[in-house]
Amino acid sequence: MTPLGHSDIPPGARHARHLYPVLLDLDRLETSRDEFIHAMRKQNVMVSFHYPVLHLTTAYRQLLGLSAGALPVSERLSERLVSLPLSNGLSIEDVRYVVQAIERSVFST
Repeated sequence: MTPLGHSDIPPGARHARHLYPVLLDLDRLETSRDEFIHAMRKQNVMVSFHYPVLHLTTAYRQLLGLSAGALPVSERLSERLVSLPLSNGLSIEDVRYVVQAIERSVFST
């Protein structure tokens, strides 16, 4: 899954081009989010993980008393979410390199 396309942005608004989150189909890819991130970083593509499940962070765990398994849908989504590089400074060649790195990471087995 990808974020809103340019046609979905309301007239007069601009995309912040800060993060490009994607949801990995790990069952189909037969890998983990962390393995995907590692494979991308080996190719000098700085894929990140920005959205941990809040109820498992120290503060919320103490506040709410929740543990792993309490919110399975949130946990499943968090385990599959990565942020691809995105900025106004990326050239078309940079974008192509990221796409090719994804293809190499996903289809190299």
